[in-house]
This record gives sequence, C-alpha cells and structure tokens, in this order.
Amino acid sequence: MTRTYLITDAQFAEARSLIESNGGTIGNDSSFEVYGVQGHFERNGDSIAITVTKKPILATWKKIEKALDGFFS
Repeated sequence: MTRTYLITDAQFAEARSLIESNGGTIGNDSSFEVYGVQGHFERNGDSIAITVTKKPILATWKKIEKALDGFFS
C-alpha cells in the first residue's frame, strides 16, 4: 500500500519525532518501523510517498490508511 501526501518540513520533523518517541525507528535508507508496521518513504519536495510493506496481523489496511490520513491531512 502506498499513499502520497503534501508535507512541510515541520510536519516531517513531527512525524519523525512521533515515530521515535513511540519506540519506532527510521533508517538512513528511508525505512521505518513503528508498532509492527514497516515500510519506506520517499520525500520529493513538498510531498512524501509512504509505502507500507508489512503490518501486524490484527491491523487492517483500512486502519493504517486512516491513521496516515489523519496525521497528514
């Protein structure tokens, strides 16, 4: 699943902070993991494409999409 959002530098810094403060990690290769959700992102100017490649069994794709939409919208 890939979602693309408009993003400011401040939003990107906030997202990084939220991931890390919740025990997640962001790799130098633009990978991330938080709460068992894994994937990668590509930042291009004022947009970011987030690709989720793995999720916990009990988390639905719809729930993950809703969480991403809620943060970036």
